[in-house]
Amino acid sequence: MRLSAIDMWVMGYALFASGVAFLFGDSSDVFIRSHMLHGACITAALLIARYVPGHGRWWPFLRHGYPLLLFGFLYADTAGYIHLIFSDWNDPALIRFEESLLGFNLISVLSKFDATWLLEIWMAGYAFYYVLPPFVVTVLIVSNRPEIFRRMSIASCAAFFSSYAMFYLYPLEGPRYAMASVLPPLSGWFFYPLVMKIQNAGAIHGGCMPSSHTAVAWVATYYTFQANRRIGAALIVISTLLTVGCVWGRFHYLTDVVAGFTIFLLAIWLTEWYNRSDALDMPHDAAPSLLHTGGSSCIQ
Repeated sequence: MRLSAIDMWVMGYALFASGVAFLFGDSSDVFIRSHMLHGACITAALLIARYVPGHGRWWPFLRHGYPLLLFGFLYADTAGYIHLIFSDWNDPALIRFEESLLGFNLISVLSKFDATWLLEIWMAGYAFYYVLPPFVVTVLIVSNRPEIFRRMSIASCAAFFSSYAMFYLYPLEGPRYAMASVLPPLSGWFFYPLVMKIQNAGAIHGGCMPSSHTAVAWVATYYTFQANRRIGAALIVISTLLTVGCVWGRFHYLTDVVAGFTIFLLAIWLTEWYNRSDALDMPHDAAPSLLHTGGSSCIQ
């Protein structure tokens, strides 16, 4: 059995989160369920590493894509951690920081642009996030690009898991809560109501710093562009709309989005560095096959 970088991310985050729960949590049902979830994630990683091959037409997409089935559960799990370490929201301090940096409150300024059609444009990009994972996975499977898929999965793990940890290391509730009393309400025709329905049904209160939407959308866009430039170019437009929509729709502060984009850059850099470093450690007689495939195909 050979553990991959993906397995290490899954198991590492599960152990980290359970460690935080052991140190700061209690024996309530919330944390018992959390430990069970983390144990299940570790077990799944070990079993898949042991029994699912990384070669073939379909197996690599299961071998490297199983974290996609875990992200949603682990995201919901962070709700019990938001105030586990720090009891207060950091919104007032962040608002003061942005005002001192910009000289004005960006969210308040954007609230003066009350054109519904403009909000709908940003929210169209934001709404696409909810179908982005299956869309990108389908593109990479149909294109038969398992190596790009594997790299995207590594970078996605880095983006998601670092974001989840920061949710409870720096709790923010976001401007739609923290500034609700001083901002006029937003309204839309279709996309904004759709996004709000999804947010109210599934978003946790406090998952704002960083913007994981921004980080993961750009990771998916980057690797899709490697596989299909036309679709990747379309995703660049959509991810740009999404990034602006994070702030325009009051889901995030500008700092959250900058942090999310920084995580995207770091996740890409770390993933590509890892693959280059691993490739350089290959035996010399493996180099021809590596050059032929255009990537480190032997790396799990």
